[in-house]
Amino acid sequence: MRYDDKLGSNVLKQIHSLPFWRDFENRVAVAIVGSVGAGMGDVHSDLDVYILVPEKDSMPLYENYKKGYEEGTIDVLNPRAFQFDEFPMVRLEEVDGHHRVMVFESIEENVRNYNDVDRWVCLNCIPLHDPKGRLESLRAESAEYPPHILNRKLIRHYWLMRDNLWSTKKPLERRQRETVSLLCLQGISHLLKFCILAEGKPYPYDKWLYRVAIETKLGNLVREYVNAIFEEIHRKDIVYEEPVEYVQPGDRNEQYENYRIYHILNAMMKVLEDKMPELKKDRYALSDRIGAWKPR
Repeated sequence: MRYDDKLGSNVLKQIHSLPFWRDFENRVAVAIVGSVGAGMGDVHSDLDVYILVPEKDSMPLYENYKKGYEEGTIDVLNPRAFQFDEFPMVRLEEVDGHHRVMVFESIEENVRNYNDVDRWVCLNCIPLHDPKGRLESLRAESAEYPPHILNRKLIRHYWLMRDNLWSTKKPLERRQRETVSLLCLQGISHLLKFCILAEGKPYPYDKWLYRVAIETKLGNLVREYVNAIFEEIHRKDIVYEEPVEYVQPGDRNEQYENYRIYHILNAMMKVLEDKMPELKKDRYALSDRIGAWKPR
């Protein structure tokens, strides 16, 4: 599914038809989010629509949704949401999709705490209704990081990538295929996030992480290595092959060098090292390395 003006008009028409819309329309915002909002929709994509509401209006609006469900005027996809006092997902007609209510203040707090996924969602949404300009302010705020925040995020994901990928050494020697696969996947996840952050942008949720990251400048450089790692960890057995000659000189690790995946990781790390001299300057001076840095 891809966005066009007709689709946007159809969505707004359905939102406007909600029996309680007029009581809230001047204070809420409506936006298409997710893959369709980001321009990555395809035939498998469903339509995800946010209705953003101020916190003070959230309970009255919730009661209207609950009443609409009980009276059968609203087609709810997950009625159990009401058991937990949560807003439900409401089916959209004529398209494969749904809308759900989100509280403005919660999204704003996450954006201001540098939550990458929420920033990505806001930055890539398509506003359909925003009378107060509150959503547009969120989009603008999501577009940039303060330099010191961005630098710490970069260092954090870089070290988490290295720590996970190089932690495969002993599991490789023990032929613990599942552990090697898990460490590689965790390391690649941090690498992909690093590639996106390196361009000063927030990264998306996991479903779109590879696609977005691999199209960045750095992602394009490591694409062949990332794909090769995926290929290796999907093999039935860990590939053991004694090399013609071992790495000389330096920190030799003969047992580790007997595995194909080591050479892929080593080559990928060399590409990263060569392309990031500014990170080399900072990484050893960072006393706590990863430390207690919380935002992800």
